[in-house]
Amino acid sequence: RTLTLSGTTLTDDGARLDVGTDVRRIEFMPDGSVFLGLGEDGTLVSVVVAAVDDLTVTDTLALPAAGYGDLRLSADGRVAWVVGSNVTEDTSGVYVVRVACDGSLSQDLDATLGLRLSTSMAPLGGGRAVLLGGQAVFDPIDDDDTRLLTLGPPVAELAAFDLWSDAVGATRIAASPDGALVAVPNNSMFSTLAGTVKLFSVVCD
Repeated sequence: RTLTLSGTTLTDDGARLDVGTDVRRIEFMPDGSVFLGLGEDGTLVSVVVAAVDDLTVTDTLALPAAGYGDLRLSADGRVAWVVGSNVTEDTSGVYVVRVACDGSLSQDLDATLGLRLSTSMAPLGGGRAVLLGGQAVFDPIDDDDTRLLTLGPPVAELAAFDLWSDAVGATRIAASPDGALVAVPNNSMFSTLAGTVKLFSVVCD
């Protein structure tokens, strides 16, 4: 659905577009000509925006089932990182999708990082990112809840950290524009720190 905001007045433009999936995240390419919509089932949709009332689905890509919740784009809009949170390394982690100028989508199968219970990623700049994920109380047990990644390609883990005393859950984490700070909220019902936000500084070597 498209609307126009003029001052404090919001007007319905009357355009509706069925993208064929229950969209959980949307990200625009830097020039605003295309946006990507991510469904929880792994359907990634590319939509060309010719005008506020002229939207067209240009491509659809079906990623492996993983319970998706986060989508990030590179600064030039040509790479999308999609985070899925299933319980095995084969069905969760960070998936890499190439985005062409016309919005066409293709998965980079060789760039994927498999990591259990991955929920959100925050790019830091300089080809690195912080990922919330990997913590598991079932075999193989993993106490580390946060990962420092290189975005490669391929995406790979540089270091792992146990930054919370117990469980952590968040639908999205965020990094400051300069990549020096990362904010992580905790909404886990299993955590004594639920309802808090931790702010971490990132120091580049």
